[in-house]
Amino acid sequence: MYQLVYVSTATTRFDSEQLASLLEVARRNNSAAGVSGMLLHHEGNFFQVLEGHEDAVQGVFRRVEQDPRHEAVTVIHEEEVDERAFGDWSMAWCEVRDRALRELPGFSDLMIRRNPRDAFGADPQTVHNMVLTFREYAR
Repeated sequence: MYQLVYVSTATTRFDSEQLASLLEVARRNNSAAGVSGMLLHHEGNFFQVLEGHEDAVQGVFRRVEQDPRHEAVTVIHEEEVDERAFGDWSMAWCEVRDRALRELPGFSDLMIRRNPRDAFGADPQTVHNMVLTFREYAR
């Protein structure tokens, strides 16, 4: 099993209807590819975890990279994992609000930054901890 975590910034504002449409398409495509994960959105920033067989995950990620609605698409973590963190979801979804975000244990300003990729150094443990925190938040 392979897990890839990336951040990106929307090139234009998404309204609620557009976000719902994006999520519907992502769920359908990811499910067909055997990819599960989680997608967070906050004021134009995306944080997504993709997991499944490496070829399938890389295929989904390549589509995101080529999507003109995303810029600054940056992988912040990737690794082989023993099991899926989001196996029960084709794509968990969470629209993160400022107040709720600030109340999370281990708060990070990742989703508030204009360039969320700048929030990470080379520390995979930081990313792993965020994934686990957001998994609990999205339930």
